[in-house]
Amino acid sequence: MLSLTAVVLALAPQIFALTINTPSSVTQCEPTQLTWSNGTAPYYIAVIPGGDTTSAALKTFDTTSSESLTWTVDIESGTSVTIRAKDSTGDIAYTDAVTIGSGSDSSCISSSTAGSASYGATSSGASTATSGSQSTSKSGSSTSSTAASTATQDSDSASAFGAISSAAVFVAISAILL
Repeated sequence: MLSLTAVVLALAPQIFALTINTPSSVTQCEPTQLTWSNGTAPYYIAVIPGGDTTSAALKTFDTTSSESLTWTVDIESGTSVTIRAKDSTGDIAYTDAVTIGSGSDSSCISSSTAGSASYGATSSGASTATSGSQSTSKSGSSTSSTAASTATQDSDSASAFGAISSAAVFVAISAILL
């Protein structure tokens, strides 16, 4: 039988993987709070086309040691985006794709992707770490990925893999406690 230490060490990367929270709403020219956790600073945050993890970033933010930032959304309404977080160890996490809503203000929209962001230590939202390459969870939660694998998976298979991984972790921990 495996020792408790060996099991904990084997499961630690899956349980404590970098996670990023999917914002509940994103509106053009309005501030949106982005939060992430369980990574190693510094962090590299970028906005990419919705669900397309291989495309170039639409926007990148300054490197930060904080686990949150407030972004004044300077990308046009109707655009589907995903937020990518990468930490100093190479772990990468993605939000679900969200569509930018229209607001009453469009003054922040320009032909460039330069915009404003403020950084802080605040955190909000529920986090659920899953394991696998570029895992994607349901809206309103968070996702994570390990850097060891860079294969792209579609949303359905990634969600299924995350559910299997979560179930495997639960079974392993239950077996230890029994």
